[in-house]
Amino acid sequence: MAKNETSNTANMIADLETTINTLQNKMNQLEAQYTQLKNLLDVLPGDVYWKDLKGVWSGMNQRCVQSLHHMKFINKCDEREVLGKTDYELFGKKTADVYRANDLEVIEKNVELSREEITLLPSGEEVVLLSTKRPLLDKSGKIIGILGNTINITYLKKIESELKEAKEKAEAANLAKDEFIRNMSHDIRTPLSGIIGMSNILEREVQNIQEKEYAHMINISGEQLLALLNGVLDIIAAGSQQENIINETACNVHDLIRSIADLELPTIALKKLDLLISIDCTTPEWITTDTVKLHRILLNLLGNAVKFTEKGFIEIGVRPKSHPHGKMFLEFFVKDTGPGIRPKDKDKIFKRFYRATPSHQGIYSGHGVGLHIVKRYTQLLKGKIRVDSTAHTGTTFTLTIPVHCVEKPVTHQESTSLLPEELTLEKTHNSPLVLLIEDNAIALKMIENLLQQLGIRFLSASTGVRAMELFQSHTFDWILSDIGLPDTTGIQLAKQFRQYEQRQNLTPTPIICLTAHAVTDVENECVRAGINQVITKPLRSSMLQALLARYSTSKLQIHDLPAAKAEPIHLFNEYPLFDSTYGINNLGSEKTLKKMLHLLIEENTKDLLKTAQAWEKQDLIEIHKLTHKMKSSALYCGTLRMRHACEALEKHFQNNPELYPTALYQQLFHVHQETVAALQNWLQQDPT
Repeated sequence: MAKNETSNTANMIADLETTINTLQNKMNQLEAQYTQLKNLLDVLPGDVYWKDLKGVWSGMNQRCVQSLHHMKFINKCDEREVLGKTDYELFGKKTADVYRANDLEVIEKNVELSREEITLLPSGEEVVLLSTKRPLLDKSGKIIGILGNTINITYLKKIESELKEAKEKAEAANLAKDEFIRNMSHDIRTPLSGIIGMSNILEREVQNIQEKEYAHMINISGEQLLALLNGVLDIIAAGSQQENIINETACNVHDLIRSIADLELPTIALKKLDLLISIDCTTPEWITTDTVKLHRILLNLLGNAVKFTEKGFIEIGVRPKSHPHGKMFLEFFVKDTGPGIRPKDKDKIFKRFYRATPSHQGIYSGHGVGLHIVKRYTQLLKGKIRVDSTAHTGTTFTLTIPVHCVEKPVTHQESTSLLPEELTLEKTHNSPLVLLIEDNAIALKMIENLLQQLGIRFLSASTGVRAMELFQSHTFDWILSDIGLPDTTGIQLAKQFRQYEQRQNLTPTPIICLTAHAVTDVENECVRAGINQVITKPLRSSMLQALLARYSTSKLQIHDLPAAKAEPIHLFNEYPLFDSTYGINNLGSEKTLKKMLHLLIEENTKDLLKTAQAWEKQDLIEIHKLTHKMKSSALYCGTLRMRHACEALEKHFQNNPELYPTALYQQLFHVHQETVAALQNWLQQDPT
């Protein structure tokens, strides 16, 4: 009996030892797992912690302990200072309220959330913590608290704030720069308008041929400067909403290439360069695209090629480009034999105002405007621009754009291409009465002169106060006002006119405003003020004629132009067939003149052949265009009788667009034959 009891006791002890050993092993495993989990938590990014439903801290990783110690919420880097406490025991009330509200939202809604929690340190400093919190679940899925991970993003928020401030400053500086350029353009454009207008008047009124040419050169120089200002304003407007609009129209690709080449042909001839036009035979004739933007791109590229090329040739062309998805693409290219582009400049040349050679070096003219517009418009056309260049060999710009092929559009004689019919009115009580408002004395005088030439009556005012007095005491057919006035603006004045008309139940008077800024800058505000039309300075005779036709409702007495403006044929004999001194003065040297005369004979012969073909087809539009082109060539070369023969025919089309000028047409061919004979005789005298 005793022996059995002893045996049982021994077995029990053995079983107990086994159980103890098993438990010890499991304890060791749990401790190892705990250590692993603890180490894992300690290396996780951010402060990891968990709390119970009452907000009591139940655990955290070492990084969280270090952060609390660093922020001075605990004295020692020991988690025992935190465990068993709530947020209200660790942090200030304001901070604890934020923490507790977020914890309760997680628990009550059973959701995960990420919030920026502004935390006030014991030192009074604020830090920004980004906390991600989610429900803490037990084995059965019951919520028993929250699990959080917090990162201090104070430094990132500071960087973000500094970047935002820097961005705002950069945008403000950019706006200030654009506004400065606008104002400078306005301040230059106003006196420039006077120069262009007055030189135009001089060219028309002086009798001496040399003085007439001097006035013409002043006018041309003014127009060139005006073109630069317009280019600067184009740069500013390039990012505007209006410029982002694509206006697709039918475009004759072949004519487009040739017309752009014609614009640069005189300069190419002066520089003794060869011009090649390459139009692939498979290129469609008619496409739809934004013709204005495409024309601007190609003209800028060709103009650059001419500017930078001193010898060799320039080539402009187009060819179709295949596409795997069946879309139609055209590849335009401009190639030159200029100095080439340095590799370091290839990525910079499309930046606005960038110049590869500084202006003070005086090597090439330019303003860093053209290629920026090329890049911008290429993007708007959903195209690509590529530059291939080799130093001392030349450069090729290749433009690829998507297009749609179309049939030749049917038009009604393309009558819109003609200028408005030129009118002169006898100053009677039936002629229009215009209120002219302009504070610049030169601009005022110029516009008054234009109005007088057209027989339009006017009353002038240089201030808004005087303008309102005249408006209330007279009945005007239309109002022509500058936007910038000394005591008000043209926009404010227009509002006053409209208010007065409403009070008096008067029919609204058309208001046309002149601006030296870009029209897009003021157009919307002008429309809201009741202004009918906005025109960019300078005001030209053709613009005034268009306004006259559009806004004058009086019964006008229209008369023929004075004899001085439509010269009879017998007066042409008063002009020499060829004045070599005149041509040399214009072109700089006898050698250059001879080069241009050979070109003139060749081109005019071709153009007259085209004119004869157009006459047979009764295409007066084409005859008008060709006449204008021949007149421009004659203007520089000293073929004065040819110039006046072309001018008389051109003016006939402006005044009588539907009548056939048989006598003037025949006279043009007669003068051409005489001119060619005179030129060939002069060239044979000294063929070198």
